[in-house]
Amino acid sequence: MERDEALELVAAVRSGRYEDAVVEVKAAHTGLPKRIHESLSAIANRATGGAIVLGLDEAHGYALVGVMDVQATLAQLADVAARMMPPVRLDSVVVEVEGRHIIVADVPECPFDLKPCFYEPAGTNAGSYIRVGNTNRRMTSYEIFSYVSNRSQPVDDREPVVGCIDDLDPGCLRDYVDSFREQRPALWDRLRLGDLTLERQLCELGVLTSVGEDLCPTLAALLCFGR
Repeated sequence: MERDEALELVAAVRSGRYEDAVVEVKAAHTGLPKRIHESLSAIANRATGGAIVLGLDEAHGYALVGVMDVQATLAQLADVAARMMPPVRLDSVVVEVEGRHIIVADVPECPFDLKPCFYEPAGTNAGSYIRVGNTNRRMTSYEIFSYVSNRSQPVDDREPVVGCIDDLDPGCLRDYVDSFREQRPALWDRLRLGDLTLERQLCELGVLTSVGEDLCPTLAALLCFGR
């Protein structure tokens, strides 16, 4: 963040006496707030990220109080940012307003495939936050699961469905194997499917899977080939 941008942001917050989903304001007059990791997590998890402004007292109409020990506060902020998972790379600027020092830290959005960004010492469940209006709210287990499950290709369709093998249509299974052999002969030969029994062919093709000593259909197989 450039110095002029930081000054504009401070002026906007002071004149409007507000903080929103993009900006978190803390007094931090004598040190960094103990729960600043919540703000880092919440802002890093929102689209486009946001900023943290230290040195304005939101409890008293966003009064200019300044940060007393700038170097120590910057070091503390960088330390907390490094404890996030993944670590948050802040772009911090110190500006002087009416003789007082204000710290403006630009918080980048966490890459989608690494979300949720959380405070590592607290763990994923207790350390993941999202921004709701001008407040930080701890993520629910479902919200965390949604982020994690979207990091890669879902594999729920490979889950076994126990006790349903008789629900598969034998004719559809035979047609599928014949179609696979005709349409993908190179892969058929590479997997040596012609040397296997029908059951083993279906296992190799992801139609059946083993649960203990038993074979059962995958969820995808039941959806595609169920009676």
